[in-house]
Amino acid sequence: MSVMRADEVVVDVDYGQFYAMRAGGEWASDQVPSSGHEAHLWSDGSFVYVGTTRRYGETKVRVEVLTAPPSEDAPPEWQHVAEVSLDRGGALELHSWDGGTPAATVPVDPGSLRLRVCWRGLVPGRAEGVDDDGNSDEELLFQLWPAEPAPPAVTRWWEERALPAPTDVAPDGRRQTEGLEPVMERWATMTVVATLRHPYPPMPGGGEHAHVVSVLTDPSDDTWWVDGYDVRRTLREVSEEEAQHLLLHARPPDPS
Repeated sequence: MSVMRADEVVVDVDYGQFYAMRAGGEWASDQVPSSGHEAHLWSDGSFVYVGTTRRYGETKVRVEVLTAPPSEDAPPEWQHVAEVSLDRGGALELHSWDGGTPAATVPVDPGSLRLRVCWRGLVPGRAEGVDDDGNSDEELLFQLWPAEPAPPAVTRWWEERALPAPTDVAPDGRRQTEGLEPVMERWATMTVVATLRHPYPPMPGGGEHAHVVSVLTDPSDDTWWVDGYDVRRTLREVSEEEAQHLLLHARPPDPS
């Protein structure tokens, strides 16, 4: 591996994210799938979403342009490592979360590239990724080299980011649909009975942090379901008795 160019960049993170893109590409921050959010890295081949543990504030990024693939795995101090491919295009622009003028523009090979992003300075248990004074040691490394397109990959998971695979069975064995995209596809065929008030009640069927935000019915078989969050966005079947109990938390009708 030979580093042809190295740039030190500072980006302004908000909502736990910032972006990169090949110059001349299309902005696509509204197209990031749930799998991209879980990996903390996603690209459509031109636009790149980068997730951070730090929710807001300035974050350091080192960008290394390589002549060949790295000869070994990232050093152990890098806690989370993921890769995506970029199609042919212009220079690599790094953007703060609000877009606008790039924070930096890095010349790169115009051909297809592989991008490896590494994170370090991650501390478990910190609310919004910062200490009591609003500080964070999170840093990122971008490494780019010429390569044919390949599927995205997470080659090292930080334990705080690793999630179990989606499942269609709740902890107690009842039916469920897990994951934003399949939930929304199924949700469109259901009838919303009520949305619930905060603090949201626990979701029947188990899950350490599972909670319910709405109650629905499935007109195709007259079953009752709840929509909420467990490990991910989750639709889970409930009994009519459970549903009626949850409806005690329903929001009052909108007077308008």
